[in-house]
Amino acid sequence: MKLIKQLIVCPIFFFTLSACDSHMRVSGKVVDENGAPVEGAKVWLIFVNWVSDSVTDKNGEFFNARTHGGSQNVSLLVSKEGKQLYYESLDSDKSKVNKTIVLIKGKQDILNTPDHKP
Repeated sequence: MKLIKQLIVCPIFFFTLSACDSHMRVSGKVVDENGAPVEGAKVWLIFVNWVSDSVTDKNGEFFNARTHGGSQNVSLLVSKEGKQLYYESLDSDKSKVNKTIVLIKGKQDILNTPDHKP
């Protein structure tokens, strides 16, 4: 009976560990056009019907974690009053992403992406 329990528990334990490896962690820094940290910027990591949000600290740093793996589209959205809205699609196959995001002074109804600078 003890062996049966071990045979059942061990695969579950290793499956749980492998599922943990599929987590996505997004961290980084938000700066302005002059390279100064932007404190209080809202940072969202969005995929399917799940959102992780955080706010940058006094050094402009943030951290978001996605708890499920997979190849779903993952988006990063950054907002700060007086700055253009920043949007980027991320490679969801990566387990760790570290970004430096430059927020440009302007209205939030203007979208700034890595491929298009307004």
